[in-house]
Amino acid sequence: SYSWKQTGGTSVTLSNSKGAETTFIAPNAVTDADTLTFSLTVKDTEDLPDIDNCTVTVTRVAVVDSDGDGVLDSQDDFPHDPDESADTDGDGYGNNADTDDDNDGMSDTWELTYGLNPLKDDAAADPDGDGVSNINEYNLGSKPDHYEGNFKPGTPVLLTPENSATVSMTPLLEAGEFNDPNINDVHSKTQWKIIRAFDDACVFDVTTAGSLTSLTVPKQILEADTEYIWQVRFIDNHDSPSEWSAERDFISDFDYSDADGNGIPDDQEVSETLDLDEDGTMDKYQSDIKCVNVEDGNAQICVKIPNVENAVSIVSLEAEDPGDPQLISKTQGKPNFIEFGLLDFKVLVNNPGDETVITIYLSQSAYENGNCFKYDPVDGVWLDYSGYAEFSPNRKEVYLTLKDGGFGDADGIENGIIVDPLAFGSESDPNGGSDESPIDEIFDGIVPDDLSCFISVAAGDLSTSQSSAIWYRTCEIYLAATLLVCLIILTLKAWSSHRAAGPIGRM
Repeated sequence: SYSWKQTGGTSVTLSNSKGAETTFIAPNAVTDADTLTFSLTVKDTEDLPDIDNCTVTVTRVAVVDSDGDGVLDSQDDFPHDPDESADTDGDGYGNNADTDDDNDGMSDTWELTYGLNPLKDDAAADPDGDGVSNINEYNLGSKPDHYEGNFKPGTPVLLTPENSATVSMTPLLEAGEFNDPNINDVHSKTQWKIIRAFDDACVFDVTTAGSLTSLTVPKQILEADTEYIWQVRFIDNHDSPSEWSAERDFISDFDYSDADGNGIPDDQEVSETLDLDEDGTMDKYQSDIKCVNVEDGNAQICVKIPNVENAVSIVSLEAEDPGDPQLISKTQGKPNFIEFGLLDFKVLVNNPGDETVITIYLSQSAYENGNCFKYDPVDGVWLDYSGYAEFSPNRKEVYLTLKDGGFGDADGIENGIIVDPLAFGSESDPNGGSDESPIDEIFDGIVPDDLSCFISVAAGDLSTSQSSAIWYRTCEIYLAATLLVCLIILTLKAWSSHRAAGPIGRM
């Protein structure tokens, strides 16, 4: 048990005097100090006691109000300034002089007008439930007690490249983070725009849901050693666009892969004897055709504008390796088997929005069951373009319909320039699964329509071309053996045809 008792000094009332702890209200000290004494008696379970004493000194404190503003110095943030006594946000300015007492970015007058608390940081609150915080309402000039609806996103900030930087032909463009006054709005799309500085021609204008804050400019868009201006704007999930960012400029570097500047990479230049369009004039000396060797060097592709309506010229042409890791990783819509690789070319037409037809010549027949596919380098997806492509009977010529700014134009705008990444591919294995007999498939893979013997090697998926490539090298080394194989196949073909009582395949 416990027992507290006062033994000296001004009398006070003890609370819980039978408990281990007791409290009391100190009396006003009559003099400078008043000494109070207490004793505590504690007994154990056998009723044996022990006693201890304690002393409490109550001191007299002078009541001081130095500036006479009615607030004691001990409670006054400005004890010597009669005009100030409180500094709620601790910024060193008294509340009377401070226009934002809680330092939440909103003025006291504005907060009082709309019933907010000027002494409490309520910038993030949204009393009207319109998805716009108080601080955003303040900055926008709207009312925090009225539902206004959707606001446009904040203006983007451009990060890289730096202003006037020299960049590659496929530079990475980066913008800062998305921000929106509406708390629940999200970044839905971004519009990227590039303008050629010397004539204000827009060469790239694409709105994408994939590349939101960074984008690699596709091939064929830029010209070497040229100044460009670029801008960005963000679009929220309500399709509300921000203001355009400030302009920045960059300069494209020299294209060292094309030393002669003819629009063909030096390592893809074709032989001077190539006449793929079979018009009697070597292709390298014609102004209306450009040709490249595909990546493995076993096939050639030409793009020609043979006196067609609207087409002006072919600016450039390049074949990309389908084994490029960046292409391999882009699988959406991608055909299972690709031959020749990805073909990038740029064509000029007479007027913005014009439609034209070009001819693509192939040194070897395209897949019998294949189609034409467009590649979207911005969103990294493959699109079936077979509705705009017509193959010749021998599948060595393709007539391609193109529209400036239309489906498949990678620059995204009607500007008189068509930038076209495309590929020839097949969903099913071109080396199997056909309705022909095994003999027919072997014959069609090795012996073409004119009965000459060659090995057809596609610059596509390695798994489909590896064995053909091995046979091709074997054919070069052992020509005599290859001729013998051809004779054997012809014999088997004739026997098969005779057995079926009719022609089979393409013989």
